[in-house]
Amino acid sequence: MSKLINDTLSKSGQLGLLVCENPTYLIGSYRDLKNVTTDEYIAYMAMVGDTMVKLNTGRVMLDLSEMKGFSLSLRAAAVNNVNKLVIAKAPYFVLAIIKGNDMFENLATQTALKMALPLSSKFLAGKMFENTEAERILARKWLVEYPVSF
Repeated sequence: MSKLINDTLSKSGQLGLLVCENPTYLIGSYRDLKNVTTDEYIAYMAMVGDTMVKLNTGRVMLDLSEMKGFSLSLRAAAVNNVNKLVIAKAPYFVLAIIKGNDMFENLATQTALKMALPLSSKFLAGKMFENTEAERILARKWLVEYPVSF
């Protein structure tokens, strides 16, 4: 079982990053984003990318189960910066996403995932999972066992 080695929150406390080892992977979490500024969000994405470089990993689980208030300005920041701040920095990129409770958000996330896969040859795979304990276990298993070579 993985061991938590670091837990970091953004300035507002609404964007989280957990670092797990054995095997090494990251867990990003989005909570109530209505008061998160674009600058804070971009800094968070840069922190994720820098952490992946430092740990030489590209495995990320993104937990959207508590996400709300993802504004158009934050979406634009994500679209415009995810490749250079996250994917391009990683040795490879594999993304497991835990769905939120909002069907519209889940559809938007699924669409964004499909559009992001061709951004870089480093983006090997992305998959969405339901927000249940059984699906979280499957997501972690899929994430850490996904075959990568670099």
